[in-house]
Amino acid sequence: MTGGVRSHDFRRSEGIDRSFVRALHAVFDTFARHATVDLSTQLRTQCQCQFGGVDEMLWREAAERLGDPPYLVTFTLPPFIGTAVFAVRLGTAMRMLEFRLGGGSSPQFADHGEPTETDFGILAPLFTSLLDELARALARVRETTAVLVGQESNLQFVQLTTPNEMCLLANFELTLADDEPSEAVLCLPFALIRQIIEAMRATQARATNLDALTDGHEQVLQVPMRLHLEIPPIELLGPELAALRPGDVLRLYHPVERPLDLRAEGVLVARARQGRSGARMACSVVEEVHE
Repeated sequence: MTGGVRSHDFRRSEGIDRSFVRALHAVFDTFARHATVDLSTQLRTQCQCQFGGVDEMLWREAAERLGDPPYLVTFTLPPFIGTAVFAVRLGTAMRMLEFRLGGGSSPQFADHGEPTETDFGILAPLFTSLLDELARALARVRETTAVLVGQESNLQFVQLTTPNEMCLLANFELTLADDEPSEAVLCLPFALIRQIIEAMRATQARATNLDALTDGHEQVLQVPMRLHLEIPPIELLGPELAALRPGDVLRLYHPVERPLDLRAEGVLVARARQGRSGARMACSVVEEVHE
């Protein structure tokens, strides 16, 4: 033999079927496209998020990929069980903070290198909104919500799983304004990925059943359904509600550029942007959510 001997780590025996890897690629690509719009809106500057593929590795190896130093956001995706991490470089998070505060046109302030509790508080809504976009991208598989658990700048305080457990890393290239691109990483342990894949299998089974519908079932599908373009609700106190008068303006806390939910009989089926067709209001579907 002329070639070298390569050792095999039998702890890597678990992998993901290629068909589901492609489905996960579609989820992460959708997340990247919507994260681009969300970041640009929140930071008030042109941003770009591009999906660059996935890697499978042990958690102890994945920890080395999460930036030096990192800014780590831990979150959950109920009803899925488990914790995941969204990581950017600490310098990138500090730049987000500057844009969030209305600055960002000048280079990063050199002495601001360690995030404070105030910084965490300012950045939390930004990352919460980004994680909401991930939950919406996963809605095609199963309707879920993203819950921010914590923010850290020290990897020692983040123990996602055991060192020898496998994780899936989704890689993104993040560009803020005219800054150089930086890396962002979504790290999900295989225990969480397996639940997502099971939901994908269930979705495929439902699609197969739909393809096998008889003529009688197809007639059922012709029943008219009420379609609603839904604006997220807001909360008002009783006195505020009683004081409403014609001409008052209510802030809806929904970014203008973010699509609205399109629901059929209460079921989320798509997301759409409000518009007009001639003299009538209309909506343009930008994302299919539910079969």
